[in-house]
Amino acid sequence: MREPSNFGSGARAAALVTQMAVSTIVCALLGKWLDARYHTEPVLLVAGLLGGFTLGMVALFRTLLRIEPGDEDERPPDPPK
Repeated sequence: MREPSNFGSGARAAALVTQMAVSTIVCALLGKWLDARYHTEPVLLVAGLLGGFTLGMVALFRTLLRIEPGDEDERPPDPPK
């Protein structure tokens, strides 16, 4: 069985991936809706995809920069004795 600290790292990684995907999808859907409203297909859809991806990357980098290398969750496990 894995140590609980590994679950924390996995949960953090899953949250980052989910945040990236959700921001991209929501901005793409907003762009598609605006395209349908203003008859500009596919310009705003592409802009929404790029904008959502950019927002996701900014959030990812901000989160990664906040993680200290000495955090308890990031420390490798002790070798077996």
